[in-house]
Amino acid sequence: MAYLMLPDAYWAVLMPEDELAISKTLQLTGRLFVQYTNKKYRREGTLWAERYRACPIEPTSQYLACINQYLDKLPEQRGYGTGTSWPWRCSELPAIGTTEVTQRQLEQVDQALNAGAAFGSAMFISELERKTGQRAVARPRGRPRASST
Repeated sequence: MAYLMLPDAYWAVLMPEDELAISKTLQLTGRLFVQYTNKKYRREGTLWAERYRACPIEPTSQYLACINQYLDKLPEQRGYGTGTSWPWRCSELPAIGTTEVTQRQLEQVDQALNAGAAFGSAMFISELERKTGQRAVARPRGRPRASST
């Protein structure tokens, strides 16, 4: 598990026991924490501006290294301080050694997270699609171009 708390977002890398574990956990946390916070600070309404977003990640050192570095860079990118010294950051991800992560891979992480798409190898993505019966990667936006014949 790993997490990062920023003033405007909360990021968590979780390994669920079943397919509903994460959504049920976040639903319960949302209900109880919002209720507690609203009562304590005498306020009303929700705490978050939008729903949670999730994306499946291949649990191998290559992809976990990408996620780890992505989380390390977020505080600095958003102007909150330097990544590894950010006090609200914890990582218990498996040791990932000296895996080099490129800027392109970090962009792929960002795209996957924003689209709710899977992040991993082609084999991982195709297996995920086979098991769930759903697409695990985002389709290109808009209609396909008409062929010029």
